[in-house]
Formats: sequence, structure tokens, C-alpha cells
Amino acid sequence: MKKRVTIHDIARKLNTTASTVSRALQNHPRISQEMRRKVQQTAREMNYRPDEMAVNLRKGQRNILGVIVPQVDRHFFARVIRGIEEEAGTQGYHILIGQSYEKVEREVHLTEKMGKGVVEGLLISVSLQTRDYQHIQRLIEQEVPLVFFDRVPEEVHADSVVIDDFEAAFQVTEHLIRSGCRNLAHFAGPNHINIYRERSNGFLAAMNQYRLKINTDWMLDNVLTKETGYRAMKFLWSQRIKPDAIVSSGDYSALGALLWCKEYGVEVPGRMCITGFANEPFTSLITPGMTSVEQHGFEMGKKAASLLLERVQGKYSGQDVRKIVIPSELHIRESSSRMVCKANKKQTKPHQ
Repeated sequence: MKKRVTIHDIARKLNTTASTVSRALQNHPRISQEMRRKVQQTAREMNYRPDEMAVNLRKGQRNILGVIVPQVDRHFFARVIRGIEEEAGTQGYHILIGQSYEKVEREVHLTEKMGKGVVEGLLISVSLQTRDYQHIQRLIEQEVPLVFFDRVPEEVHADSVVIDDFEAAFQVTEHLIRSGCRNLAHFAGPNHINIYRERSNGFLAAMNQYRLKINTDWMLDNVLTKETGYRAMKFLWSQRIKPDAIVSSGDYSALGALLWCKEYGVEVPGRMCITGFANEPFTSLITPGMTSVEQHGFEMGKKAASLLLERVQGKYSGQDVRKIVIPSELHIRESSSRMVCKANKKQTKPHQ
């Protein structure tokens, strides 16, 4: 790999100092016109390119935004990062990405490192383990601009961008009920995380509105992975009374349930309807295709970056916390497209 040309290389060639070269490249009036011409011509001949980040640091401008996500190999977070990067790039900013890997210790480490003057502001989606927010409060005390997205610690006074998880889960549940399902189970996430609490609340609200019995044994906590979804489906099918639908808080646990059904001959959607949440790419590729909720991560990322940059650049310095709600979208696919049987032709009416 060819070594990058520096101002020191140009200085050696012209038998001058690096500081003279630096000033000449900036057209400093203290440098003669002839020297400026020589330096700039030599720089072109040597294919010199200034280090933009170093230039910004010398000016006291880092132009870097930090992004902390649980993991980048989820389609949703990848789309959020792309949205952040696009919005930041249009305003001359770079992004520095850190992954917590769902570990609170890692999240604390990242906030401490990035908060020490490395970045001008932080965009964060908290880990599943995060229950204490002292590391976040320290950032606020240090006046580090913050914006949260998706997983938001509601105890923290900071801007945020989310979807209406309650309404999205309500719509999924209502779709299943209107398709003829009556015995619904729910794969929940950790209740201390806002998005999973709201998704569970949306599920319960729809069940109550349609006056359907809620079986608490079928409200299964911390079922978010393919493996836990597989085991949860095995448990549900071992019950004397079996559910006819699953509302999952995530796509991977729904996939685990679907794989168990395929392995043991439980027809989907004939005997079991399954829905996910996040609209991962595989949901439209598997058979049957999986009904899921699109969270519009790209748009969420752009909005989150825009909020942060307004604070970083001093365009908004208000004390009021701003919250943007991005519309979600229900994608109905084969995994929940059950034909309502004759016995269920008369739809259950919601309780007014």
C-alpha cells in the first residue's frame, strides 16, 4: 500500500518547514505568493490530500457523531445506521459506531470512551441488560448532546425517535383476531425495555377490546431469539389447550416457532398463525412468508441524526425534550393469512 503524502514530505522536497507548507496550503497572507504557488504545485504533483479529520481537530471541530447500537448485524440497526450516516454526511459529519452486544458493561465502556471529547454528540439504542442509567446521566452532566432511538430509557431527559410500538402490536393482534384466531399467545421481550413493554401492552389492549380470554401461561417473557422461539413453540404445543396464533415481539423468535411447526407438521397458517416484528429481509423469503411490522429504520436514523445535529450546531438549545414518532407499517404475508372458517364467519366485535 502506497504511503500517504504528508506536509512533511512536501516540506522536505522544497527544503522548508512543515508549518510553512501548512500555511501556504491555506493561502496564509504571511507566506509569499511565490512560495504559495510552489507549495500548491508540489502538493498537486505529489497527490497530496489533506487529512480532513486532523484539520477539523486543529480548528476545534471534531465533526464526529457517536452511534451505539446493540449489534450491527440486524437489518433494522443497519438501516438506522445508514440513515444516520446519510444525514450526517450531508452536513459534513462522520460517524463512529460502537456495538454493546447487548452487554451493559460494554455500553458503559463505549459511553465513557466516546464521551471524553471523541465525538460531538451521541445516538444510542440501549442494550437489553441496561437497567441503571448512571452512565447516561454522567453524559448529560457533561453536557454531551444525546438522542435515543428505538430502545429509549424513559427515565432519562433526552430527545428520542421511536415508532408507536403499542399501536403496531395492537394492529398485528387485531389482524389475527379478524382472521379468525381466538387463542393467542405472545412472545414478549424484557419488560424494562420500552419497546417490548409497549408491544405487550398493545397485544393485551387488543385482546381486551375484542373481549378474548388472555391466558397468562401463554405470555412468555424474554423470547427474542430463534432458539428461544423454537423452545417456546414446543412448550405451547405440549399444552392440553393449544393456541392458534402467536404475536411475537421480534422476527427471530417467530422464525424459531415457524421452524418448530414445520419440523413437527403443524400447518402454518392452517393450525397456527405466526407474526413477527421488524420485517427482517428473511420474512419475505421464507415459506410461508412471515407477517411482520416494518419499523422504517432508515427514516428513524435520519430523524435521529437531524435532532442531534440541531443540538450540536446550536440550532436548538431548548430544555424541552423532543420526541419524534415514525409511522410503522404492517406487512401481511402467508403466515397469518388464514381463511376464516364458517364457524367464525361472524366476526367478533370489539368492545366499545
